[in-house]
Amino acid sequence: MQYRVLALLLSVWLLGHHCILTSGCFEIEREALLTFKAGIIDTGGRLSSWAGRDCCSTWKEVVCDNNTGHVVKLNLRNNYMSYSNRSDYSLRGEINSSLLVLSHLSRLDLSGNDFGGISVPKFIGSLKSLMHLDLSNSNFSGEIPVQLDNLSNLRYLDLSSSLFTCKSPLQISNLSRLHTLRLGDAFASHNPCVGDLSWLSRLSSIRVLDLSMLNLSNATDWLEVVNTLHFLQELYLSSCQLTNIPTSLSHVNFTYLESLDISHNGPFNTTLPTWLWNLTKLSYLDLRNSGFHGTIPDSLGNITSLNSLYLGMNDFDSESTIPRPIKNLCNLRAIDLSGLGIGGDIAEVVRTLCSWKNMEELTLENSKLHGSLFGWLEEMKNLSSLDLSNNSLAGPIPSGIGRLSNLLWLDLSYNSLQGVISEAHFANLSKLKILSLESNSLIIDVDNKWIPPFQLGDIMLGSCQFSPPLFPAWLRGQMQIFSLNLSNTGITDTIPEWFWNSPYCSNVDLSHNQIRGKLPMSLQFTILEDLIFRSNKLEGPIPSLPNTLRTLDLSNNSISGPFLSPISNMSQLRYLLLSSNQINGSIPSYICKLKYLESAGPIKQLFIRRTPSMLEQFIPFSFGFVEQQSCRRNSSFNWFAELAHIIAPQQ
Repeated sequence: MQYRVLALLLSVWLLGHHCILTSGCFEIEREALLTFKAGIIDTGGRLSSWAGRDCCSTWKEVVCDNNTGHVVKLNLRNNYMSYSNRSDYSLRGEINSSLLVLSHLSRLDLSGNDFGGISVPKFIGSLKSLMHLDLSNSNFSGEIPVQLDNLSNLRYLDLSSSLFTCKSPLQISNLSRLHTLRLGDAFASHNPCVGDLSWLSRLSSIRVLDLSMLNLSNATDWLEVVNTLHFLQELYLSSCQLTNIPTSLSHVNFTYLESLDISHNGPFNTTLPTWLWNLTKLSYLDLRNSGFHGTIPDSLGNITSLNSLYLGMNDFDSESTIPRPIKNLCNLRAIDLSGLGIGGDIAEVVRTLCSWKNMEELTLENSKLHGSLFGWLEEMKNLSSLDLSNNSLAGPIPSGIGRLSNLLWLDLSYNSLQGVISEAHFANLSKLKILSLESNSLIIDVDNKWIPPFQLGDIMLGSCQFSPPLFPAWLRGQMQIFSLNLSNTGITDTIPEWFWNSPYCSNVDLSHNQIRGKLPMSLQFTILEDLIFRSNKLEGPIPSLPNTLRTLDLSNNSISGPFLSPISNMSQLRYLLLSSNQINGSIPSYICKLKYLESAGPIKQLFIRRTPSMLEQFIPFSFGFVEQQSCRRNSSFNWFAELAHIIAPQQ
């Protein structure tokens, strides 16, 4: 009889289990997900598949356990984070506590979304099965809830790139199983939110630690604490305001370390610490801009596992070529020696690197180099990033550069390069994102119907010359432009209407050309910060501008109409240059409300070159009262006391 009961119970369990798999998932978990979805604003339709009963098989980003049918993973990361249209695919809204029903949830990834500055829900600290939690880069603010310290099963925690605040130093000490902790740029405050690092020593399983851009100025014992983390493999402390670095350790305990980044700290004003040479497993070493000096010791050449080495912007003793210890690092794929004053012929310098033909990143900015790009550049077929800016390179750019199909970043600016740039130079550069050729003597001659193979984010072509001198039509298809510099490029025609529909432009510089016509009544740039049209032939009134603007420079044009009327809502404005135009009317009092307007330097140029201006009254009658009341309380407006003198007509 007992065996029959057991068999019956087993049959019922199997039947129930079969029903679970047939129906797709547990009904209570499906309803919890739908409740969560109801609180989310999903403009990109990323959760559109969340319909029907089969939430385990047909709902995207939901993963169930094959054996139990329980939801175990929610992968809601915004995979468009690196694109300019990221916001179109960001999830917004609220995070509903219905997720508590998912008691078997082991992975929750909400990274790359935009939750509008809300606090991280405290209930997340009750998801006891969580092993992986990623809330990075999703516009969370407030304090990091202490409840997260209850997630004893957590292995991975990423809160980086957020806007958290802190009333007391951060403590994450009970997560003994944690192997990855990423807090880089997690705090909006510049205060030392992390302070004493002694709590780190209790994270005995930690493998990856990222505290980049946190204020660690009070953590004078940082290296001693790190030395207790025996299993540490990756350490990122870039831009942490570290003020000291011990040059020696009696015993180096973290010898499993493979990646070390202590760049942009100090300046330490010391030689390279000797404990570095005990880290024989290092593959990634970044010491940029940290005030190291002296010679680069031969011991560096013994770390043969290095494939990425960044030493730029330090004060090492100048050498006439690549330092000897670096020449023998045959596994190097990335190197930055910028600002070290290497000097010499570029071709000879590059060829001294043991692995130069396999190099993926080469940064020799401001290195006193001369010579030509011919005869060696085309052979570096694996290059993804090349920065040779601020040198004395001469001659043309070889068209063979167009065969470097992995190139993402190309910066040859501020050299003495000459010649013609044609379509051939870009033939296979479909991955290119950053193009900087400014301040050379280059002529860009491409067909008016040319369609580039790339989508650029930054286009810096200032002082190159367009042939013919027309606004480049190929820009029309560039939908991801963030920064654009076409200053002093000889453009003589008007700006086409399609240009004003570039939604992701933040910085635009078209100054020192002969651009004609009127600006549109309203600019559609939704995140525009800097607009520089100085020294052109533009006419008409000042257009309606986005309130994100920080710099407006329309000086030396033929702009006319009332003074400043379209900018009353530009609360972020810092630099305003409108001199040498035909602006009339009076100076409105709301200029005092522009609290970030700089008092020194460029702002005075608003008035200083005043000959063409036709102000009806130099200072409105009410302005004396405004200056004494609103502006006097704002220290940024001390220059108003000089206003009558500054705008007085020339004699």
